[in-house]
Formats: sequence, C-alpha cells, structure tokens
Amino acid sequence: MPSYAYECAESDTPHCTSIHLIQQRSQVARDFPFGGAIHVDDLGYLWDYLGQPLPHGDDQLELSRRMIGYWGRFAVAGDPNSSSSASPASPAPVR
Repeated sequence: MPSYAYECAESDTPHCTSIHLIQQRSQVARDFPFGGAIHVDDLGYLWDYLGQPLPHGDDQLELSRRMIGYWGRFAVAGDPNSSSSASPASPAPVR
C-alpha cells in the first residue's frame, strides 16, 4: 500500500481558530512569531475548522478546491490523482 504525503507551504495563510484561541489564553503564544503555514493551517483549506471559515483570497480558494479534490479522490480510490482531474498530479507516493 503506497503512502502519500503533502506539505502545506502557503506563506500567507490565515491561521486556524485554534491558534487564535491559544493566543487568547497565553502570553507566550501571543509573543511567538508565527509565520507562514503552521500545524493545522491546512485543515482550513479542507473544511470550516472549529466552525470558522477562514478569510481566503482567490488563490487560496483555488488551492482549497484542489486539496479537497485530492483528499476526496484518495478517500474514494486510494489515490489522490485522477486521469480526469484538471488539477496537477500530486507528488508520487512514498514507498
């Protein structure tokens, strides 16, 4: 069974609600220099995370559409790629 991996390297992504909640409760978190994509930020591209949609721009909405397609194809067929997809192929599986 192949394994697939991806990297969310979006440099200007809005941070997920959980980061804002942590920052409200912790001075250390408020002072931390979060920059670029951090853990959980990719979840906002797949669904409303903790019930909060993120303020994505047009390019980020396109990225979201592609990510949802990759994850959906993986759930249905075990492979995020499809010959009928208009999205670029995801990286080759890690074996």
